[in-house]
Amino acid sequence: MSSVHDARSFSVLRVTITSIPTAPLFEDLPNGSTSHLLARLIARDEVREINALLVVTSERPETEFNCANSSEGRALEYFNRRSRSQSHLHKELKLYKLQLENAQKDIFAPRISLQSGLHSEE
Repeated sequence: MSSVHDARSFSVLRVTITSIPTAPLFEDLPNGSTSHLLARLIARDEVREINALLVVTSERPETEFNCANSSEGRALEYFNRRSRSQSHLHKELKLYKLQLENAQKDIFAPRISLQSGLHSEE
């Protein structure tokens, strides 16, 4: 599972993005300057929207990495089970072959002794 990145790095990114300080609205604002105030309000709203998008964007890779980790774990478990099953079947096949060989020896042994006895009488 080393090929999939750790999702904790994205939570650090999220904390950094959401904690970006913004300048106070009324600091250094001349009296009667509503256009400046409006510009700052619009800029602050845009910053909030961008921060919200960045949070959502940073959460998506975290979700994708978690999903990838989970899928990779399931795939490894499946292949390990298959490998164990295949190994077990291979051992079982060897045992059946040995049993067949022993059964054939038991079946053919009397025939061979009969045939050798018949040839020796001639």
